[in-house]
Amino acid sequence: MLGVQAAAYPLAHHHGIILLGLPNSCAMQGELNGERGIKVLKAGPGWLEVAAGECQHTCVILTLPYPSESRLGELLSDSLDENAQRESYSRKVGTIFAKLSNNFRDDTVNIAVSHLFIRGGKESESERQIQLVGGACSVDPNALPDKAHYVALGHLHRPQQVNQSPVPAYYSGSPIAYSFSEAGQTKAVFLVDAVPNREAEINEIHLSSGRPLVRWSAKNGLKDVYKWCEEGRDSNAWIDLEVYTPAVLNQGEIQKIRELRPRVVNIRPVLPQTSEIAGERIKAELPIDQLFRRFYERKTGGHKPDDALVKLFMELLISSDERGSGEGGTVEG
Repeated sequence: MLGVQAAAYPLAHHHGIILLGLPNSCAMQGELNGERGIKVLKAGPGWLEVAAGECQHTCVILTLPYPSESRLGELLSDSLDENAQRESYSRKVGTIFAKLSNNFRDDTVNIAVSHLFIRGGKESESERQIQLVGGACSVDPNALPDKAHYVALGHLHRPQQVNQSPVPAYYSGSPIAYSFSEAGQTKAVFLVDAVPNREAEINEIHLSSGRPLVRWSAKNGLKDVYKWCEEGRDSNAWIDLEVYTPAVLNQGEIQKIRELRPRVVNIRPVLPQTSEIAGERIKAELPIDQLFRRFYERKTGGHKPDDALVKLFMELLISSDERGSGEGGTVEG
């Protein structure tokens, strides 16, 4: 596991886990506690060699936790041009891997692990943005070590192979979905079978445990919602509900939805009215939260509101409606 601070290393090592949180981190040599026959034979800044039980060959692993300028301790480019910054960063990552690759041998399985955003990867909204504005911290696939049997990458939540990589390189993705932007994704792990001097065999194993995330869009209003609940639709899932309604839902309607389906996480009404945003009239066959996002972007010159601000707006909107109508209701946005 990479991308965490090394302060937890001794505790993790005691339980058979190696944590390396910074570029050039060095693993402790010796047998891992609780892991019979697994030993770190050699280790240096950014690499280690591991022996596993009765396996006849060992594995050399290159490790590159997220290499930001601050973590590397150097300015990678003094240019303000995004393309120049991007190319400088990508070259630096390539140089690091090329140097570390000197530890690869013909008689070992050669692996690299890193936390990087490789150019062309498919993102979702729940991932923390590690790249600079315009993707200046994205890395060209050709920067990956070309002598590796396999490159294991972290950051992107969708399981995927890296296109145009000189070697097999994959994001295994997150084991569970972290936001509804990942609804419909099939989570997976990759089983890699590798021996020296042969191409690795890579098998994708889909995960079936855990609850899926789904989105419901009830175009016919609450009757759609009640019907789907009675039918047992997506009974094992967490649900993001968008419901077209002539008015903000009252407390009784919201309570009935939650009684029928307790795992409805978000309820977002779509009101059939016309709203005026910054002088421009927009048909409000859009969720209210989306209208607010558009308004905010126009008022702030294109900056997007964070989820906490949108949620606060929705809470204030419902609170205002309660005071005006006398009917209670809450909506999660």
